[in-house]
Amino acid sequence: MTRKPLFPDINLDLDMDQVINHFEEKVKALLADRFPDVAFKNLYEMEVWDHSRNYTSRSDVTTFLHELFTYPPAGFYLDGMRPVDNLRDIVRSLQGIVNVWVVSNPLSEINDASLSITDLQKRDEIWCRVVREKKEWLRVHLQEDAPRFIPTDSKHVFHGQIIIDDRPDAFDYSKNTGLIHVLYDDNYGFNKNSKNEFRLSWNMDWENTIQQVIEKVQLTQVPSNLSRH
Repeated sequence: MTRKPLFPDINLDLDMDQVINHFEEKVKALLADRFPDVAFKNLYEMEVWDHSRNYTSRSDVTTFLHELFTYPPAGFYLDGMRPVDNLRDIVRSLQGIVNVWVVSNPLSEINDASLSITDLQKRDEIWCRVVREKKEWLRVHLQEDAPRFIPTDSKHVFHGQIIIDDRPDAFDYSKNTGLIHVLYDDNYGFNKNSKNEFRLSWNMDWENTIQQVIEKVQLTQVPSNLSRH
């Protein structure tokens, strides 16, 4: 449903995995089924955002995770991937404040130069399937309130002034000085030492944080009547 936001000149890019869905819950269930002998860490116990780097003592686990994120099986983003609580209300509230887009990387980064033509074709096919699954997930859980979905491995190149993402190192966002990275942090262990100016969780007073970020965006924007001089 299209609604006019209070700040129509401000675009907010919303990450998907572990921000608006329970991505970790799905991964942990697959790990427990495959490796019943391993005690898997909860999000508040994980020291590193990259899942595989939390299990360096188990090469079989790290290999499994690498394959899962690089070549996820069909239905991975649809079957049993729960949304966060009150997701539709959250998205509607955000859409009443700013323009909202969902921006997500369908597959883990990989050195494409190392792949054969056959492997590149396989990866392209999986990329397209994952994009379809993520768009369908948004449609199922948000219906007419689903924001436009942008698949990319370079989130910093888009037009948004704000991005909400759970990745703490902000390796891409530092390349775009006009983009404010709001760290999504629901007591995640890998975010403990982050230096982000802004962070939020849907379980806290996130509206107040968004208002603070908007105020900062407004301070850094050049008024349109001045930019022409």
